[in-house]
Amino acid sequence: MAIFLILGFFDLSNGKIAAADNFTAVVFFIIFLLVDKKYKFTVFTAVFAGLIFVPNLIGHMGCYGWADINYHWDWIVHFTAALFSTLVVLSFLLHNSICKRFINAAFIAIFVTISFGALIEASEYWGFIAFGFGEGYLGFGEGDNSQHFGPWENSSLDTTINFVGSFLAAFIYGLFVLSKNKIYYSKR
Repeated sequence: MAIFLILGFFDLSNGKIAAADNFTAVVFFIIFLLVDKKYKFTVFTAVFAGLIFVPNLIGHMGCYGWADINYHWDWIVHFTAALFSTLVVLSFLLHNSICKRFINAAFIAIFVTISFGALIEASEYWGFIAFGFGEGYLGFGEGDNSQHFGPWENSSLDTTINFVGSFLAAFIYGLFVLSKNKIYYSKR
């Protein structure tokens, strides 16, 4: 949280709209800590929660505009953020017994992740309408731009990649739950 806060103020002092991304991460971590007072998070959950925003942070340090990666870095960001977010929600729901069955938790985790991803895509669109081409949370920036895909196609691909990352996370976590239960029941 401290890293994102420091970088947020640094970006803000340099007039970069990317500060909004860093401050959004700080708000997320504050909410995470507040929720942890009532519900408990595993170390696994906390680590993956911390990783959600890191690829975007790395993107702002130059990967979004790196010619060899170009707009593909945005796909990496969407995939990893969806993957980590789904793992966090799944772990939270199952560890705190909010959902008793894995399939219910997986459905909720995928739905939550895809919903937040759609909200981010909508905010990029309205940010582009309000501010034009830019960088950061409210900007359609370098990571979203390519000679082949415009804003509509980019949002569609981003949403698809969010789904792939989310579904893969649920699948991997499901394999973990099944193998853990198999080991548990074989010892009985």
